[in-house]
Order: sequence, then C-alpha cells, then structure tokens
Amino acid sequence: MMPNITRGARMTGLMAYLAGRGRSNEHSEPHLVAGDAAIMAWHDESELNHEAALQIGWQLDQPRRAFGTRVTTAVKDRDGHNVAVKDAHVWHCSLSLRPDEPELSDERWAHICEEFVAGMGFADPTGDEAACRWVAVRHGQSKAGNDHVHVVVGLVREDGTKANVWNDRPRAQRLAGELERKYGLRVLDSREAGTGVRGQKPAEVEVVVRDELAKTVRATANASDSEAQFVERMRATPDVRIRPRFAAHRDDVVTGYSVAWAAPGAGAVSWHGGGALGSDLSLPKLRQRWPDSAEQASAAIAQWRAAKRGQRLPTVSAATSAIAAPRTARERLALTVRGCAAAAGDEAEFVRRVRGAGVRIRPRYAKGGTNTVEGYSVALRDGPAADVWYGGGHLARDLTLTRLRADWPSSPEHASGALGEWRAARGERPVVAAGRERATPEAGLWARYTTEVTALREQLRNVPIDDRATWAHVARETAGAFAAWSQSVEGATPGPLAATSDILARSAQLRAHQVKPRAAGLPSARGAALLLASAAAGGQGTIAQTVLLRQLANTVKALHDAHAAAGDAKRAAEIRDVVTKRLQSVHDALPAAPELVAATAAAADPQAVEAARIARQGQLPARAPGSPVPGTLKPAPTRPVQRPGVQRPDRSELDR
Repeated sequence: MMPNITRGARMTGLMAYLAGRGRSNEHSEPHLVAGDAAIMAWHDESELNHEAALQIGWQLDQPRRAFGTRVTTAVKDRDGHNVAVKDAHVWHCSLSLRPDEPELSDERWAHICEEFVAGMGFADPTGDEAACRWVAVRHGQSKAGNDHVHVVVGLVREDGTKANVWNDRPRAQRLAGELERKYGLRVLDSREAGTGVRGQKPAEVEVVVRDELAKTVRATANASDSEAQFVERMRATPDVRIRPRFAAHRDDVVTGYSVAWAAPGAGAVSWHGGGALGSDLSLPKLRQRWPDSAEQASAAIAQWRAAKRGQRLPTVSAATSAIAAPRTARERLALTVRGCAAAAGDEAEFVRRVRGAGVRIRPRYAKGGTNTVEGYSVALRDGPAADVWYGGGHLARDLTLTRLRADWPSSPEHASGALGEWRAARGERPVVAAGRERATPEAGLWARYTTEVTALREQLRNVPIDDRATWAHVARETAGAFAAWSQSVEGATPGPLAATSDILARSAQLRAHQVKPRAAGLPSARGAALLLASAAAGGQGTIAQTVLLRQLANTVKALHDAHAAAGDAKRAAEIRDVVTKRLQSVHDALPAAPELVAATAAAADPQAVEAARIARQGQLPARAPGSPVPGTLKPAPTRPVQRPGVQRPDRSELDR
C-alpha cells in the first residue's frame, strides 16, 4: 500500500474533484467510507454529487475559518532556499494498492483509514489533543487499475490549534507497512529494506504520451492521401485509439476527433483532442491538405463510424508504428546523469559530460555565497518537458551530489576546477577546459578494465549477503556502465542497455544512514563505463565489447544470486529477466565469443587474444554430459604368463 501526500489550500476544490468525473472520466460512484462522526452522520455512504462535495469541504474547513488559524508551508527558489510561505491547511493522502491486488471492501478500507488517521496523530481517540476533521473518499479504481482511497484532513483542530505534520511522509510509510501486515495486504519489500525507487507520476506520463500521440498523428497525416486513409491508418496503429466528434444530432458530419494511448495494462485511457495535440493537428487544419469531394467525404464517414464503434483493423499500415512505453523526462535524465557520473573521473568532468549529452545542468550554491556547491539540478533542452528541473535526489537516491562525490578525488585543485565548470554551466558559457571526455581511450585500457571487472566479480564471492552497502555500490557502478553504453549507442531511443541500467539501479537505492564508504581493495567497474561511453565514437572494437559484456553479465549474475540468497525473489526475478531477455539481444548483435575467433585473429589482432584470455579467467570448463552415479568397476582377469622351458609347479603341492 503506497501513501502519496500532497498539501494545498482549496478544501472545497479538492472535494469537488474527488466527487467529480476525474481527469479521464475514471471516477465512479464517489462516496465516503470513513471520516469525522458528524460528517458521516449526514452523508454516510451515499453517492456524492457536486453540492454534497462542496458542503463536506465547507465543514472540513470550518475550524480554520472560525479561529482564523493560518497553516503555511515554505516556498523554495530554484536553488532550494526558502523565499516565502503559502497557505497549506489541506492535507491529502491517497492510499493505493497494487493493480494486481484484489479490491477491498468499504468496511476494510474504513478500518484502515481510521487507524491511519489515528496513527498520523490527526484524530486519535486515545490522545489528549483535539481531533482534526477528516473524510476518506472512494471513487473506483485509478487509471492504472489500482484500488485506492483518498484521505482528506483539515490541519486546524477543533480547538483552533495546528496539527503536527513534521516528518509526515516517513510516518505515513511506516504506518502503511504496519497496516499491510495487520490486514494481510502485500508487504512492500523495498519499504522494509529501504531500497524503494520513485515511481512514475501520472502528470509526467501524460506529458510523454501526449507528445508521442502528436508525433504519431502528424506522421500518419503526412503519409495519408485522404481523410478516410488517415482514419484507417490510425485505427490500425497498435495501442492507439481514435474517435470522432459528430455535430449535434448528426452522425454524418464530423467536426473533430480525439486520440488516446490504450496499451495493455495502461489502465483507463486519457483522450486528447487533435487541436490540443498541436494547432496544426485539428481536423479543419488536416482537411486542408486532402481533396474535398462527396466521394471522399462518404468514405471518411464510413471510417469514422467504424472508429466510433471501436472496430480495430487486423493489419498495421507501414506508415504507422506503435507508441513505445512512455519514458518520462525524469527517467531520461536519470539515465544520462548515471552514465556521465560513472564515466567521469572527477566532478569537473562530470559537469562537462552532462552538458555534452545535451542536458542542462546548474549548481545549487550554499546559502550566502557562490563558492560552495552543495547540490545540482538538471533539465532537458527540448521536448514537452523542456526546462522542467529535477534535483539529483529527485532523480534517484544514489544520484545526489554527496553520493557522487564519494567516487571522485577530493583536493583543492579538483574543487577549484569543478567550481569553474559549475559557474560556466550556470551561465550557459562554454566549458572551461576540455578533458578526457573528448579523447579516445587507449587500446590497452580495454584489457586492463576488463581484468578489473573480472577481479570484481571474483571478489564478490567473498562479500557477505547482508553487506547491503557493498552490493548497492556494485549495482550502482554496473548500472552506470550500462547507462554510459546506452547513451553512446542507443542515443535518444533507449533500448535493452537502458533497461538493464534501470533494473540494476533499483538495487543501488539506500537511505542515507545505510550508506557506507567503499570497501578497501574492492575492484571497480567505473573503467568499463569510461570505455563504453566512447563505444560509438571508436573504441577498441566490437570483440572487446563482447568480452566486457560477458564480464559485466557475470557481475550482474552475482547481484542476482545475492538478492536470491537474501530472499528478495522479486528483485532477483527482475534481474534474471533483464539478462535473459534484454542483454541477449545485445549479445546477439555483437561478434561471436572471442575464444572462437582468437585462433584466426591472432596474427592480425593481438588484442583479441588477450581479450579471449581474460574472458576465460575464473570460468570453469564445461562439464561433459553423463550420469552422476559412479560406474561399476570391472577389472580384467589376470592371465598367467607361461615362460618357455619353465614348468609351473602344481598348486596343490605348494599348499602342502
């Protein structure tokens, strides 16, 4: 059960939304399941309408108006410093189950919400503080198919005092874990272990989906010769639905259209009008490029009616393609930052690599000056989410500047060089001094760093399963190597390398108190990231990449075994799937294993011979097939040796 907390200042607006149709018409039968006794006495479990929602919002907010108590929260600038305050007397928390969990009854949700609100200290019947007014609203499944409930609390108590919301998010997570165990819900293992990752926010996904739909509609319109052909091709596009908007009381005049992404498992669909996707994609604008005749209009109407009925075409037009799973701006930025950080040898090089990857980056200075950088934020330069900034900690726990600095040298010279690059990045000026990010790695580094990865994998055999800090460190470095490889090879269209990095990065997420310094003498995979970051620009060649991939895959296998031994079956299964399904396609695109070609390449490519030797290090020879039961020993009978001229004595005489 996942709690998601937000704060606001419009109680009646929030209640009107919860009792309304929803952004995608996904709300159904909104009603209260629990709440303040006086409110429940009047509204109970009846379906809420707009008037009832406004009345409930007014009742929840009445203590604040009566006492004039103001509840505020800080407003931060882009550097994270408090610059103002804003009203925030509305506390809203959604409690969501996973899509594959069965729905709960209203009675079960009522008990959960009552205990949750009491545990948060808002309305504890055993406490001495006055209670806050609150309700719990249920309105069907979410767009993603999650059974959930919304808890709404007015933060001004019945006596006019403010409720304590300090550290409310960790408290909510702790209570969610306790309620999961008490009510037999699926326990979120990552919460217990402190290895959770940030999920996709609906608004972030919608931005990507809307942009992909616009690209699909534009490409289909450009490839179509008529309105009928356009509708036909859109109907044939996988995971995309299109529907017409008919004129009032007419079914033979289409005035507009809307499209939606309807991939399996995506939950409720969100419809987007053509004009909302782009000013050039409205139906009147599209019709300007197609012939206008009675025959064309009749053919188009037939296609629009079929689309209205939801009829799908069995074939897919060559001019269209399915929309890939949405990858949010935050996920794209996390992949870029992870790859750049893993390949960088110091902080200044990290800043240059991020800028060279087409990402905007700016420092967060310590308060009161510009000589100390204590954090950073990044943003895409183009696309629908351009100029939306994300701090390193909002990308992932292991991508804060504090965590990244642990892997870089620390000296006054390095700090001075990094500060110059940070200032240049903030002012959008050219880099101060180019470094090794623009150079091609020496040929001998492929053998050297492959040996280091091999040594790392061997040393992991001796790392205890419960040493989570070391395993997280290895996962972060290995994920960084695949991220750097994806950045150089896959580019703007992330593929299996990016997926591998994403899965491994989940094993690198630790809370601050769980992080420990790197174990002394532990080999590193950071050299692999440096090499793979230059793979597209040259490098040692695909044979060396094959060897390095094999050793990285062995390291990933060690991470899988560690999760399996620790009882984390879900994470182990994720890693197994990414190796067997995603990395297999990468392996198939590379040349054959080096040991198969080393004999023929020895004269022309001595590096391949060295690569083959490294690839075989630490690997046991394949066992021959056969039965594990030892075979029966049948020694051959000894035959007497008869020498010429020598008569053997009679055995009976010898016995006597």
